[in-house]
Amino acid sequence: MRCVAGVYDGGRPAVRGWNSFGVISPPWVSPSVLLRWGAEVSVWVLGVLIQVLVTIFQAVLMADPTRDILETFDNPFPHRNFVVETIAPEFTSMCPKTGQPDFGTLTITYVADKVCYELKSLKMYLQQYRNHGAYYERVTNMILDDLVAVTQPRWMKIEAAFTPRGGIRTNVIVEHGRRPE
Repeated sequence: MRCVAGVYDGGRPAVRGWNSFGVISPPWVSPSVLLRWGAEVSVWVLGVLIQVLVTIFQAVLMADPTRDILETFDNPFPHRNFVVETIAPEFTSMCPKTGQPDFGTLTITYVADKVCYELKSLKMYLQQYRNHGAYYERVTNMILDDLVAVTQPRWMKIEAAFTPRGGIRTNVIVEHGRRPE
């Protein structure tokens, strides 16, 4: 019998212990089996690593948007009812079922009370939804709730017109309060 790299011709390791692959091998395992197992284990480990990274990625990117970045300024005419209409034609969120992006146009209409929202902060706030997985209805209501909490308007309405998916177009309209006359 001949011994090559600690393995006899019969495919059995000469001694139990570490082999050339850095793995403790049982006495009945041949190098060819270790190579095959090593490849299979490597693929499995890679798959597990990818799943862990995807989970971390989703946890970071799909976190709930925060209203903390919304800024306000004093209403210059608090004694007057005037309508402010803001249109965000490039709103994007993510479908929680497919992970595909949802595109739409948000129209935010409101009558301010003491404060108005600042547009750059609104833009940054809306961009948080780009990687947030939620259905149209939830997204629209979350935005309304956050804007109402920050501005306390006399009245607010959000119309979300999403682009067609599978030939079906969806519009979600939510309101807070009664529109002043």
